[in-house]
Amino acid sequence: DDEGSEGGGGGAGENKQKEGEIHVVAQRKIKVYVVAEVVMEEILGYVLHRGCMLLASRSPLPSPSSLLSSIIKNNRNSDGDIDDEEPILIVIADHVANPENVGAMFRSALAFGAKAIIMDKSCSDPLYRKSLRSSMGAVTKLPFTFMLDLSSDIEEMKQMGFTVLALGLSPDSIPLSLFQYPKNKRVAIMVGNEGTG
Repeated sequence: DDEGSEGGGGGAGENKQKEGEIHVVAQRKIKVYVVAEVVMEEILGYVLHRGCMLLASRSPLPSPSSLLSSIIKNNRNSDGDIDDEEPILIVIADHVANPENVGAMFRSALAFGAKAIIMDKSCSDPLYRKSLRSSMGAVTKLPFTFMLDLSSDIEEMKQMGFTVLALGLSPDSIPLSLFQYPKNKRVAIMVGNEGTG
């Protein structure tokens, strides 16, 4: 393997990482197939790819209330007790259909410490390749699910102690310079709609 040997890259650390990845593949009994590039392109349906692909079954997504309950339950202090003082930030996405915007939203949410993203059914699939690419992997690190009914799910979030805020461009919106963050430690910020703002 000469890759990474030029210019001082690679080395023992890279080899250890590869050994670890091979161990995970072997331990989980993941089948690996090596195929010609033309076969890869026939399977994928397009030419631009990174030389590998993965086929996996998806686990069923939790309901929004189940996801939030799990986050609250796992929000613990150093003593292991549920910490109501530790902030919980959730992002709610409404009609974010462009997959690259979905990926960027995941990337930004992760950077700002959000614990999850809850989307309405009109949002693009976060696991779509364009979403994954623009998220720079954030989709794989941030839990997400889809809402069945926007208004009832938001009402349920409020009952779970979340203050729900919405970003908007309407004339009666509060300017960010005057906005005061709520004292409540559980906050859900709604973003979107791509079409109507």
